[in-house]
Amino acid sequence: MVEINVIKKDLTKEKFKPEKIIKSLKEAGASDQLAKKIAEEVTEEISKVSTKKIRDLIIDRLKVINTEAKESWENYEQYNKVRT
Repeated sequence: MVEINVIKKDLTKEKFKPEKIIKSLKEAGASDQLAKKIAEEVTEEISKVSTKKIRDLIIDRLKVINTEAKESWENYEQYNKVRT
């Protein structure tokens, strides 16, 4: 599993820790069971990413780094769509 990092208000990065969600919810009066359930649901949701988002990130990087490689990758991707 890929480690998830969060960007804090001061723009520093830190490893995502579901325990922090649990702790803050319990301090706000939530039951242990509810806090764990919410932390689990949030963790599951933020760990999901669509293939479209991944594709967009790849294209954005290739545009900057190597436009020829970007075009080649898009052609490869298009070719594979036609084949399947």
